[in-house]
Amino acid sequence: LDSSDDDEQIRMKRMSSEYNEDEQKTKIIQAITDYVFKIETADKMIQFELINRIKDGDVVLTYARSYVVEKSLMGAYNEGKKFKVIIVDARPHNEGKLLLNALSSNCPDLDLTYTLISSAS
Repeated sequence: LDSSDDDEQIRMKRMSSEYNEDEQKTKIIQAITDYVFKIETADKMIQFELINRIKDGDVVLTYARSYVVEKSLMGAYNEGKKFKVIIVDARPHNEGKLLLNALSSNCPDLDLTYTLISSAS
C-alpha cells in the first residue's frame, strides 16, 4: 500500500465515525417532531383566539375551507355560542362543501349559508 491508499483509509474511517446513520435518523425524526409540535401549537392558539372572538349574534364569513377555521367554528358552537356562518366557495375544487358538510354534521343547529363566489358578485 502506498501512502495515498493509507490517507484514503484514514479519511474513510474518520467519515464513518463522524456519520452515524442511526444518530442522523434520530436527529431528523426529532426535527420533524419539533416542527409538527410548533404547527399544532400555533393551530391551537389560533383556534383559541377565534373562538374567543366569536360572540352571540355574529355572522362569520369564510372562504373555501381551512382546518383551523373549521375546528374554531365547531369549538365556538360547542361552547354554546349562537352565530351564523356564510361559506363562500369557488370552482373547481369546491372545498367549501367540505366545510359545509363538516359543520352541518357536527353542529346541527348552526345557521349555515353556502354560496359560490360567482353568484355573490
